[in-house]
Order: sequence, then structure tokens, then C-alpha cells
Amino acid sequence: MKPVKLFLKNVGPFHEEKIDFSKLGGLFLITGETGSGKTFIFDAMTYALYDTTCGTRGTLNNNMLISRKRKQDEDSFVEFTFDVSGVYYKVTRYLEKVSRPTTIKAILEVSYDSGATFEVKSEKAEVKKDILEILKLTADEFSKIVLLPQGQFEEFLTSSSDKKKEILKKMFNVEKFTRIGEYIKTQEKKYADELSSLDELNEQVSHGRKIDELEAELEAGQKSIADLTSEEKKLNRKITSISLHQKSLNDEKNAAEKKAQCKNELEAEKKKSSEIYSLEKILENAKKADSLSVFLKDKQKAAFNFEERKKELRNAEEKFSKAQKDFELSLVSFNEIPKMEEEANVLSVEISALTEKLNKAKEFEIINKIYEDVQKSSQLLKSEHEKAEKSLSELKKMLPEGKNIDEYLISLLSQKNDLEGILKETEKKLKDSLLFEKLSSEISELEVKIRECTLLKTQNEALLEKKSKQLETAKTQSKIASLMSQASLLAAKLEEGIPCPVCGSKNHPHPAVNEFSFDYGKQIEDLEKEIKSIEKKNSENELELNSLKIKLEENKKAAAELGECISSMEAEKNLKENQQKYEECVKKYDDTEKLKEKINLLEDEIKSSVDKLNDAEKKLAQTETEWKLAKKDLGDELSFTAIEEKVSVASAKYDEIVKKIADSRKLHSDCSTSKAECSAYLESSAKALKAAETDFENAENVFLSKLSENKEFADEKAVEKALVSLQEQKKMQTEISVHHENLVRLETLLSSFGETREIDAVEKELEESSALKETLSAEFEKISSQLMELNGKCVLLESSIRDYKKNSEKIADIQKKHRCYQYLKQKFSYKTQLDAWALGAYYSRIVDFASQRFEKLSGGRYRLKQNLDFTSGRANSDTSLDLLVEDTYFGQYSGIASLSGGERFEASLSLALALTDSVKSRKGGIELDSIFIDEGFGTLDAKTRNLIKPVLNDLQINQKKTVGIISHVEAFQEEIHDQIQLEKEDGETHVKIVKK
Repeated sequence: MKPVKLFLKNVGPFHEEKIDFSKLGGLFLITGETGSGKTFIFDAMTYALYDTTCGTRGTLNNNMLISRKRKQDEDSFVEFTFDVSGVYYKVTRYLEKVSRPTTIKAILEVSYDSGATFEVKSEKAEVKKDILEILKLTADEFSKIVLLPQGQFEEFLTSSSDKKKEILKKMFNVEKFTRIGEYIKTQEKKYADELSSLDELNEQVSHGRKIDELEAELEAGQKSIADLTSEEKKLNRKITSISLHQKSLNDEKNAAEKKAQCKNELEAEKKKSSEIYSLEKILENAKKADSLSVFLKDKQKAAFNFEERKKELRNAEEKFSKAQKDFELSLVSFNEIPKMEEEANVLSVEISALTEKLNKAKEFEIINKIYEDVQKSSQLLKSEHEKAEKSLSELKKMLPEGKNIDEYLISLLSQKNDLEGILKETEKKLKDSLLFEKLSSEISELEVKIRECTLLKTQNEALLEKKSKQLETAKTQSKIASLMSQASLLAAKLEEGIPCPVCGSKNHPHPAVNEFSFDYGKQIEDLEKEIKSIEKKNSENELELNSLKIKLEENKKAAAELGECISSMEAEKNLKENQQKYEECVKKYDDTEKLKEKINLLEDEIKSSVDKLNDAEKKLAQTETEWKLAKKDLGDELSFTAIEEKVSVASAKYDEIVKKIADSRKLHSDCSTSKAECSAYLESSAKALKAAETDFENAENVFLSKLSENKEFADEKAVEKALVSLQEQKKMQTEISVHHENLVRLETLLSSFGETREIDAVEKELEESSALKETLSAEFEKISSQLMELNGKCVLLESSIRDYKKNSEKIADIQKKHRCYQYLKQKFSYKTQLDAWALGAYYSRIVDFASQRFEKLSGGRYRLKQNLDFTSGRANSDTSLDLLVEDTYFGQYSGIASLSGGERFEASLSLALALTDSVKSRKGGIELDSIFIDEGFGTLDAKTRNLIKPVLNDLQINQKKTVGIISHVEAFQEEIHDQIQLEKEDGETHVKIVKK
């Protein structure tokens, strides 16, 4: 994984910053002052990938990540693009989304080199899953192996065994092994409890008996059930036969009962015949009365209409009388209208005169207000003019006595230009002094490096001589071993009595044996590789030595050209003094410029105020003339308010009279209309009454004529009494028909029964059969009860046997699991043992990888070893996490303290990189193309920093890794050309990419 681009929007100390890693080389520096956000860049990358942060600073929540200076309407997100095997992935993670509120919090885009996006995912769970598949690292692993907190590994290297344990617990998540230990204890107890419960359950199921006894009891019970079932079937057949006979008797009894019931119903129906005859008579009279009912209704309707017309006439008479009275009253007020109109005309003339006076008073008030405003404006202008003249006088007092402001400005400008020249000359002296000191420092460092290279050359030559001797010895031993091998092969074929092909002897008392089983070929090959490696290092060292000497000469020449320079402290002091003088002069010049501007403004203001004042005085005189004329025209009349009140009173009285006139006219008109309407209504009511009376007389004559024709009814009351509604008539007709039908039906049914036995004889035979059935049923129930009891016992026995066998199978299965967890519990009796075992496994792997790294970085000289008890081959319990250094040149072991500063740095860096190798081996050989080294360089001297370069070059060139150094050490800013510089300003950090 290689970082390509990082875009930070309202995150941490960054407002809106972009970092393009593709513009940087394989080795670059992230630098800036403390708190500028150097390590936060890595936190942002981790958050974009995993939706969390890890590492030495722990997990940071969203509120801690969001910039404090974010505006309310702005989003907050991290956008990180990285490259894995030529495929580009861009993940965008939102902390807070304002511009488009949505549930989408993460977006993953994938593209090739062409940049064509072909897949986008926006579910947090999907993005997280895909990142894990792409990188094959968890967030915790990513933060430990891609970002190396260098100081932590140096502390780990030199710390005690107990301290190492604490650091390892922070570096590796061994809590899961604690949980495994707890899980083992829990599972062992769980299975032990289950075994105990199952044993108790089997004891309860069997009631202390054996399984054979339960099975024998079940067999006996099943035999008894078979015998009782046979007897139960016999009884059931007898009971069924009796039930069938009882059914026949019941049928016979029911038939006899129905015949008796039919006789009773027939006699009752015959008794109702007289009532039915009366109903038939009433129905006949009702039908005759129906023919007269139409004429009777017409007469009754005409009578009702006649009475209603009488009521209507009385109502019309009352309304006409009331309308007549109202008309007479309205006539009185109507006659007063001419008098009220005359009074209104007088008021109208009075209102016109008052309104004219009111308009004059209004004009006077307006002129009076304008006059007062002009007076106030004139006074205000006089006051402002006086203030401006006073301010101008005070500003002129600020100038040096007897000096014109323009002359004073010219003298200050001349002084400023002189100081600028002095300041430039002082800055040049400071640069020369700083350059001279830097050259002097570099000369000293180059001399140290030359001495170190010379010493390293001597050491390599000695080592080369030693390895050459070892190679010669190995070649000699290899030849001897080859000869001995040939002799031993020949000796293996010798037989007693057969001549030796070399010496001819037939006796072979001491045949040759090959005692050289060592592989000298491998040793020779390794030594030749080591010699080539040393020769290569010598060559590289020689080149570096020549380069350093050339650079030393160039620096000395440059220092000589600068000649004698004052010290940087003195030059900086002179610069500060001259800068202070220059700043004071500039401030004085700027202040005088501002003063001149103020004076010019005030002079212009005074001139303008004089013109305004003159205009105001003219306007005041003109307004005063107008005011006097208006006052004279108004005379000694009342004030505007008094006139307005008079107008209001007269207008109200006028409106009241006009309203009374209108009301009187309307009332007179309404009463006249009402009287005419009531008169017409009275006339129409009288005509309607006369017509209704005629209709009633006609209807009555027709009805009496029809009644005389019908001889059944004497008068109108007899007809009304005989009338029956159609519904009642239908009901009567239905009742008559039902009666006649029932008579026929019952007579037919009675003749169908024929001869039957007496009910008493049938009931007696039923009682005898019921008694027999009851006896047999009691015996049947007794057998059924016995069967139910036996069946219940057998079911319980079957269940007990089944449960017993099932529990026995569970016990066997759980016993296997219990023995397994019991063994683990005994092996790891304390939870810390499992933690220690896990830490030991991690530690052993890391030490192996670190030793390989350290051996390579130290040119094959040093290896790291655990402090083992070499006599037993086992780790000493007290010092098992301590480290020893094996010096292969001298075949000796020593402590970490014996290493120099540079060697200790190589060892701690080897440990840090070993963690990467360990994870790589556990994760199936994943490729980690980037590494960030955080701090750890602040305490290193120049010599040790020079030893770091080959290590960093090896990571960058040989291992093809992108290496980012996170540091604020100034020396690195000169040595590493590609840089990400972070600059703090007003609480925000700005990013600057620099390529020197």
C-alpha cells in the first residue's frame, strides 16, 4: 500500500488542505513545530480506512477529529487515495455531512492508472469489509506496522524484562488469551455442572433402580394391558347391543307420545272455530265499509280545509290592524322632515366656515414647525463649525514648533531611506556570519565523517583479512575431507583375504573412516559472499570518503572567500537595533501622513461648514418672513385644536339630523308597503274561506247520498267503527286460513299412526334395559380405569427409559469435552500463564526477524538472541525477555548496553521492522510498501544520524518502500530534500510541499 493523495476538510488543525504524496520521492520528511499535526496526518489516513484511530494516542472520537473552526454550513471529511499493485483506491469518510444530509458516511472508489472509476460502494459496513480484504490488516495492525513510534522500540530494547512485558501487552492484543483462559475455566465448570445435573436427573428418572428393572416392569405392564383390553372389548359389544334395543323402545315411546299430542292439538283447534266465525263476520263488514271510506275521507278533508281557512282569515285581520297603527305613527315623524332639513342647512354653513379656519390654522402650524427646524439647524451648524476649528487647532499643535507639515514629511522620508540602506547592509552581514558558521559546522562534521570512514575502512580491511584466512582454512579442510571421503568409500568395499587395490595387503585391521561430516562447500560459499560484501562496502566507503574530501575542500574555500566576519550574535543584535530604529521612523512617517490627511479633511470640512452656515442664515430670514405673514392672516382666532373640536361637534350633529331624516322616510315607506301587503292578504284570505265552505258542503252532500244507498250502516260513526286497516284485514285472513289448514293436517296425521302399545309398558321395559346397561358400564369403566393407570405407568416407564438412555449418551459426549477443558485448565491454571505463553510466542518470532534485520544492517556482525540458559537450552524464567547481542566477529555475547548509539538505533529499528515482518508472515506474505517512522531522532548526534542514512536507503532502494520520516529535527530539513512542511497560523495548519 502506497499513499497517493490525502484531502483534509475541517479535520483536526486543518481547514482545507491537500497532500499529494505522488509529488514526493521514495524518502520524504514530515516536519513542523510541536502541535502542528504531523502525527495527525497518519491518524487521518487510519480514520479514512477504518473509521477509527489507534496507536499511541488511542482512539479519537468524531468531536475530537472535527476542526473547531469549522463553519456550520461546511462538511467535515477525509479523502484518502492509495495504490495497491497498480490499482488506485479512493476512500472518502465523512465525520459530519451538512451540504447534503444523508445516511452515506463512507464512499470507496476503485480505478486503474487511467483513472476510470469502475466501482463505488457507500455502505460503511461494505467499505470496512473491502478495506480489510484489500490491505489484509486490521486498524490496530495498520497503526503498529505502517507507523513506527521509534522511541517506543528503543525504550523496549533497553528496558527490563517486566517493562518489556508491559510494552508487549500494549503492542499486542493479548487480552483475547485472557478471555480464552476465562473461557476454558467457564467451559470446564459448565460441563462439570452439566455432568452433575445429568447424574442427578438420571437418579430422579430411575428412582434409584437399574435400567433392566425398569424394562422388566414395562414388559409386565404391557402384558396386563393386552388382557384387560380383550375383556374391555367384550363388555363394549354387550353394551352396544343393549343400546340398540333401547333405541327401538325409545322410538316406540316417541310414536305413542306424538299420537297423544296430535289428539290434544285437534281438540284445541276445534274449540277455536267460534272465534274464527266472529273474525270472518268482522272481515266481511270491513270490506263493505271500504266502499264508503273514499267519500268519508273527502268530506273530512274538506271540513279540515274549511277550518284552516277560518284561522287564516283571523290572522290576516290581526296583521292588517297592526299595519294600520304603524302607518299612523310613521306619519307623525314624516311630517317633521322639513323642519329637520332646515336645521341641517344651518349646520352645513357653519361647518364650511369652521373648515376654512381649520385649514388656515394647519398652514400656520406647518410654517411654524419649519421655522423652528431652520432655527435648530442653524444653531447645529454653528456648533459643528466651532468644533471643527477647535480640532484643527489641536492637530496643528501636534507638529514640531515652527515646522510646516510638508517639510516635516520630507525630512522623515529622507531619514527612512537612510535607515533602509543601513538595514540591508546589516542583513547582508548577518547572512554572511550565519553562512560562515554553517560552513564551519559542516567542515567539523565532514572531518568527523572522514575520520569515521577512515576507521571503517581499517576495520573492513582487518575483517577482510580475517575472512580470507578463514576461507583458506575452509578450502584446506575441504580438500582433506574430500580425500577422507574417497578413502572411506574405498575402505567400505574391502574384504578380509582380498588384496587392497592401493597397498595390496590382504589384512585390513584399521580401515579408513570419514570423520568430516561438516559441509565445507556451504561454509566456503558463505565466506566468499561475505568477502564480496566487505569488498563492496570498502568500495562504497572509498567513494564516500573521496566525496567527503571534495566537499570539505569546497567548504573551506567558500569560508576563506567570506573572510573575517563578526559573530552571528553581534550581527543579529545590530540588525535588531537598526530594525527597531527603522520601524520607529516608519511609524513616525505613517503617523505624520495620517495627521496631514486629517488636517486636510478638517480644512475642507470648515470651508464646507461656512458655506452651509451662510445658506442656513438666508433660509432662516426667508422662513421668518413667511411665519409673520401666516400669523397675521390667522389673527386672534382660536387654536387649531379648538377649531377642530368645533368642526367635530357640528359635523356629528349634522350627521345625526341627516340620519333621522333618512330613518323617518324609510319608516314611512316601509309602513305604507306593509299596510298595502296586509290589505291584499286579508282580501285573498276571505276569498279562500268562501271557496272552502262551498267544497265542504258539496263533499257532505255526496257522502250522505252514498250512505243512504247502503243499508248496512246507520250513520257516519257506524262506518268509521266498521273500517279496518288493510294490514289488519290481511292478518285476520291469514289466521282464518291457518285454522282451516290445521284442522285438515291434524285429522290426516292422527289417522296415520295406527295401533300403538301403552306408554307405561314401553317405559317399564326401558327401565329394565337401562339398569342392565348401567351395571355393564360400571364394570367397563372399572376396566378402563385400570387400563388408563397401566398405560400411564407404561408411558412414564418408556419416557424414563428413553430419558435415561438419552442422558447417558449426553454424559458420554460431555465427559469427552469436560476431560479436554479439564486438561487445559490444569495446564493453564492461572490466566497470566496463557498471557505469558502468547507474549512469549510473539516475542520469539519478533526476535528471530529482528536478528535477521540487525545482522543485515550491521554488515553481518551482530545478531540478537534471547537470554537463554544455554546449559539446559531453556529460557531463564527471570530473564526470558532480556536480549543479548552476539558479536559474530569475535564469537562473544554481551548486553544491549555494549552497543554504540548508532548500533543501538539499528537494533531498535530492527525490532520495529520485525513487527512488520511478523505480521507479514502471519498474514500470508502481504506486501507493505509504505512505512512512517515517528520521532526517535531528537536525541541523536550528527555521527549517529549519518549512520541512519544506509538504513533508510536500504528501506527505500532495496526493499522498495516509501519511507516517511515524521520529525521536527532541523538537521533532517537540510539532509532530506522532499518535505511536507506544516505551518501553524491563527490556530490552523497549512501544508506546503517542498522539493529542494
